[in-house]
Amino acid sequence: MPDLIDCRLNRDSFMPLYQQIKNWLLYKIEAGQFAEGDGIPSEVDFSRSLDVSRATVRQAFYELRLEGHVTRDKGRGTFVSPRKQP
Repeated sequence: MPDLIDCRLNRDSFMPLYQQIKNWLLYKIEAGQFAEGDGIPSEVDFSRSLDVSRATVRQAFYELRLEGHVTRDKGRGTFVSPRKQP
């Protein structure tokens, strides 16, 4: 599982923090560092490690779910979705 420490947020960027987190996660998924079915660290873990609000992380996870990259299993966590075949 990738280390959250390598997620670098640019707080001076025009890009919102949630978008930066989402882009980092998407990069890690597409690079295979989070494989299909792998659990993603929790919102709480992300918010503590990155020193951002949980709402910021929740928005990143929400958009990844809408786009079909991750699924959420209530009480179990967030997991990488199976890749869609073209």
